[in-house]
Amino acid sequence: MIQNSKGLTLIELLAAVSLSAIILLLAYQFLFQGFQFSKTVTDKTLLQQEANYIMANLTKIHQSSDSYTITFDQNPNATYITIEGNNTVTFKNDRFFYKLKTSTRNNTKIYTKNKETFHPKLTDVSIELTIYNKKNPKLSYSAKTILSRIK
Repeated sequence: MIQNSKGLTLIELLAAVSLSAIILLLAYQFLFQGFQFSKTVTDKTLLQQEANYIMANLTKIHQSSDSYTITFDQNPNATYITIEGNNTVTFKNDRFFYKLKTSTRNNTKIYTKNKETFHPKLTDVSIELTIYNKKNPKLSYSAKTILSRIK
């Protein structure tokens, strides 16, 4: 064994660089996955907030209007929803698609027409609202409710 060594051998240097590269790669992967998970959770939360906001406004209009109309540009994959009752509210977010289904009397879910009028004093409305992320259609949120009021 050499006792008077004043530097690193090439093998020691390569081993140190290789270990450092592996550690940095693992740290980068861990950090990258954390950022991706955070973005997914943030997007899911935005979908939930949008659905809750739409449902809250829809419930308010349902309970305060004699009749109201829901309008889409298309259904499914609508880019906006407009609700016209005692007041008019339009929901539009460039990152989302909207889909609305209502229940018929035999409990079959059907897509709501592009323009449909509801009469809260006559009947309850069972609604399922689904919001999709445009960039990642697998990321979606559905909210179901029955809109009713004292008749």
